[in-house]
Amino acid sequence: MVTAPVKTRLERLAKRGGIDEAQLRRRMEAQLPQHEKILAATHLIDNGEGLEETRAQVELLAARLAFENGEVA
Repeated sequence: MVTAPVKTRLERLAKRGGIDEAQLRRRMEAQLPQHEKILAATHLIDNGEGLEETRAQVELLAARLAFENGEVA
């Protein structure tokens, strides 16, 4: 699962245009709550920071999964 703070998600969605904040919040509220998604997730990537931080998390997770599957170089 990839997550980010509500404020960050709203800002990113607003940049896509065409939907105001109230509509975005209603859409988010219609979905499964973020904390429930996190609890159900096997793996979590925090996408609330910059691209480099997210990339580092993805690379770490990929390495961990490769190791778990016996694909260690």
